[in-house]
Amino acid sequence: MNRTWVRGLLVAFSVALSVSLINLSGILDHFEWQTYDWRMQILREDSQLPQDISVILVDDASLKALDHIAGRWPWPRSIHADLIEFLSYANPKAVLFDIDFWEKQLVLGTQGSFLSPHDQRLVEATTEYPFVYHAISFASENHELHKVVPLPQDFSERFAMESKYQLINFQDRPNNTFQIPYTDLYRAAIGMGTVNMFPDEDGVYRRTRLWHQFQRNRFPSLGFAPILARAPHRQIERKNTTLSIAETEIPLDEDDRYIINYYHDYPGYSYSGILSSLQAIRSGDFEKIIISPEEFLDKIVYVGVSAAGLNDLKNSPMNPNLPGVYIHATIAGNILAKDFISMLPQWINYFAISFLAGITVFGVLYVPRIYAQVGIPVASFGVYFCVAFLGQKLGYIIPVVAPGASTFFALTATLALLLLTEGREKRKIKRMMSQYLSPAVLDTVVNNPAEFLRAEVGANEKLTILFSDIRGFTSMSEVLPAERVVEILNYYFSEMTEIIFRNEGTIDKFIGDAIMSFWGAPIRTTDHADRAVLAATQMLARLNNVNAWLSERQYPNLEIGIGLNTGNVVLGNIGSEHKLEYTIIGDNVNLASRMEGLTKQYGCGLLISESTYNALTQPIPCRLIDLVRVKGKKQPIRIYQPLQTEQAQPEILKRNEEFFNCYLARRWKEALEVLAELPEDTFRRQMSERCRYFQKTPPDATWDGVYTLTSK
Repeated sequence: MNRTWVRGLLVAFSVALSVSLINLSGILDHFEWQTYDWRMQILREDSQLPQDISVILVDDASLKALDHIAGRWPWPRSIHADLIEFLSYANPKAVLFDIDFWEKQLVLGTQGSFLSPHDQRLVEATTEYPFVYHAISFASENHELHKVVPLPQDFSERFAMESKYQLINFQDRPNNTFQIPYTDLYRAAIGMGTVNMFPDEDGVYRRTRLWHQFQRNRFPSLGFAPILARAPHRQIERKNTTLSIAETEIPLDEDDRYIINYYHDYPGYSYSGILSSLQAIRSGDFEKIIISPEEFLDKIVYVGVSAAGLNDLKNSPMNPNLPGVYIHATIAGNILAKDFISMLPQWINYFAISFLAGITVFGVLYVPRIYAQVGIPVASFGVYFCVAFLGQKLGYIIPVVAPGASTFFALTATLALLLLTEGREKRKIKRMMSQYLSPAVLDTVVNNPAEFLRAEVGANEKLTILFSDIRGFTSMSEVLPAERVVEILNYYFSEMTEIIFRNEGTIDKFIGDAIMSFWGAPIRTTDHADRAVLAATQMLARLNNVNAWLSERQYPNLEIGIGLNTGNVVLGNIGSEHKLEYTIIGDNVNLASRMEGLTKQYGCGLLISESTYNALTQPIPCRLIDLVRVKGKKQPIRIYQPLQTEQAQPEILKRNEEFFNCYLARRWKEALEVLAELPEDTFRRQMSERCRYFQKTPPDATWDGVYTLTSK
């Protein structure tokens, strides 16, 4: 496993662990619920309370309309009896009051106190029509301040879930204070429902309990009570995060709370319109009926308040001022329509945190462009967010804040890591390569270090290698003072280095008075042979300037030989842990050195191997010098001399080719005649001597034209 992987794993693990711990602390819950609210507002924009549920509201218009009849709120309870009478015409499945009737009103008489006529009227209506549910409330108070009083026995026997259902695997969260309707009223009611609701920490009502416990008994909430009463089976089972009742699986969170799947539209009927319609029915003036009882036929009807002054407005994800009765109606509607939304297991959240951290870290580490480094995490989280959005549409809450935080922190941490490590790597590369490369090439390598860093583990590359050497410099250095030798070498190396750098070559090393350089790395090029040959010819031309400088100082002139070869070599940072050198090794390096040695024998300033000649992509004029088998090699090669412009006359190149045709065909006389037409130089003299020798002593039948060298 390489260093990048190790760093990436450490960053991804650290970010995932940190975000997971932050998530566990609850710090992100507020932001998560805000995104949940936003998604709900968009996804539930077209939703409406199911038609099986109706809501009647004591609204501002009702308070105003009944002010001269019933006075200020709370109204006489006979008013609610009238509402029950009106609804009885429609035979609803249930009528549930989200209005408390906890205190009875007494009237004193000669024989003691008794219920007021208004309270008695409500009791009679509740008794006459067996579909009425009333509200109860439980709370958990300090035992020292509130004495625990037991519920009336008949109340628990009639309304507790334990008295009607078999409850399996239920968790206990007991309360110790209660508020219930006055005795005559609760004895008349068909059922009871708790109205306790508590918002999340940000004041928004998103979750509630479907039941509340008092002492050893549980009582359904007002939203759950009519559903529970209609269940044909008498077994309710709590399975992990699911409440199973009849054939309905109701999702709960890990704390037994039900997540309310709110609707956008909540149709409601005004209390005053109901009473006005009842008056029209009683008087037989049916044309004045505003609301027909048929509107409530076979429905579950909730009765509550919406007037601002009655303090029952709740902050919900869809509406900051939603009447509390609508929350109970929503719960009933959700269960009837099986329109649930549930929280996925926590491990999915932590998996998403880890996965997005990992894909962000490794996406940034292995992508070179900054726009892609930022784009991959953004795209990854974008896809995840779309999945979460679609998931909520399908009824699943998929957290987005913690995974989003994981993506952000992973991106920030990885970019910071790259800034630190790349800066360090670039400084390392620049320090190491500044002695080998030109400033322009060095900038390219530093800004794109990936290829160079491959050299840390070695790479097989096809390059063109150059060796140059000053002829007779050892003898010269023996007669010159040491400081003069250093001065000459420094000037010479400076001039030659400038040419190599100008042609984007890499200086491997200085070996005494020799230069070793190569083309094709660290910046890969396909024309490395052309660049190397061009640099070599320019080095020969620049030698005239060097010699002019030496003459001015009365130093002896220099002569150099340059040899080139092209082939595969091993490129890498080679050395010990204390000193590394960016260099090349291999058989083709040795052959390039042999080529430089041949320049002395053939009297040429520059010789290139057959592989370099074949690798040229530009029409550089070259003449064939010989077919040789260098020492230590079995395979013969052709060697060529790149020509200066004045030497590259077509006639000379043509005669040179004719010579070799004659030479290889053993036509020695013709070969000598062609040689006589070529310019006088070392090549002409040597080849003339060889042809004359072969005239006198012909080679045997196995001769293939290859000249075998016995020395380097």
